Amino acid sequence: MTTAPEPPDGDAFADLIAQYKDGELAVELAEKLREVVAAVLHTQKAGAITLVLAVTPRKGSLDQVDVTEDVKTKIPEVRAPRVMFADKNGDLVKDDPRQLTFDVQPAAGVPGAVRHIGRAEAQ
Repeated sequence: MTTAPEPPDGDAFADLIAQYKDGELAVELAEKLREVVAAVLHTQKAGAITLVLAVTPRKGSLDQVDVTEDVKTKIPEVRAPRVMFADKNGDLVKDDPRQLTFDVQPAAGVPGAVRHIGRAEAQ
């Protein structure tokens, strides 16, 4: 007669994470969670952290398993769009190819001086 297993202990999973690889997994999860939370607060967009524990039977054993972890994060990003212009060939360029360009030179006289046109200049 087989007895039913006991209900799972609520701390069993937390204990596994704390013990797995001498606590390295718990530290990695904590670091990744901080990264996600900081990015979520900065971007105001959703993020995620995913832990996958793959459990496979160990050959030649009836009570041993191999456990492999995989930690993934989805860190939200803010990417500001850049305005680009299409030229006649369909290539994207930074400056509007239809816009006239001016060869601006500093005014003669004092370097960096500003000259106001249309006003009487102080004598």
